[in-house]
Amino acid sequence: MSRYVIVGAGGVGAALYAGLSDAGFESVLVSRRGAPKFTHLGRTRVLDVVDDVELRDDDIVVLAVKTQDVNAAAARWRGPETVVTVQNGLEAERVAARYFPRVVGAVTLTAATHVVPGEITVHNAPKYGQLILDSEPIARDLRAANWLTQAVDDIGRWKAWKLTRAVEFVTDVLDADGTALRKEAETVLRASGYDFADPASEVEYDPSEAAVDLSYGPRSTQQSVLRGVPTEVDYLNGEIVLLARLHGLEAPLNAAVQRGVHTDERLVPA
Repeated sequence: MSRYVIVGAGGVGAALYAGLSDAGFESVLVSRRGAPKFTHLGRTRVLDVVDDVELRDDDIVVLAVKTQDVNAAAARWRGPETVVTVQNGLEAERVAARYFPRVVGAVTLTAATHVVPGEITVHNAPKYGQLILDSEPIARDLRAANWLTQAVDDIGRWKAWKLTRAVEFVTDVLDADGTALRKEAETVLRASGYDFADPASEVEYDPSEAAVDLSYGPRSTQQSVLRGVPTEVDYLNGEIVLLARLHGLEAPLNAAVQRGVHTDERLVPA
């Protein structure tokens, strides 16, 4: 049985490690920032972490870092054949393929709060969240690890769908029209050759098993701002801007919020 090496102890990484380790799967959580305090279903515990581990050929590396950190993380943890990328946007899989022979793309739907450094709460219950990916063996492990999981053979459609939702995260920190940002993103993505998954008709599990409680607070972009770390805006709204430019189109709304995040001194880490 392969070991899971989860790189990044944020909300998704911590929840993946908690589920896999509780279910008896050999797994390690790699963090440079110490052991996080992790809360789910009212239970709080400190997760075991390491800052380094000797890789094995059959390890499954899970990159649970922000998209802007994928290149450095993939270069550092290359060696095993398989890597799982759980980032928002479309860039992580392309970057990871430079370093790993097999890239398993994934989409996560997890309501995790990580505002105070080192303190993480997952607000889904009773499952840790939903995870769509293009590997049935890994999906099977994650089902046993208290995740709602489905294997698909067209993960690009799911990544594109999630991106049309993720471009709205910026509205938590800037005055912008989320619906307009989404519609512009959909137009650009379609013109760039992307199709979208329809979770309402395509998921094969009951999403209510990962229902989000009412205490869930800000989404990931605002959480990054509150923690004083860079946001993923260049790989969310910026991805739409890039695709528009590559295909002779315009994406003025997404370009404006991307620029706004970088020029608003309240949103730029000191």
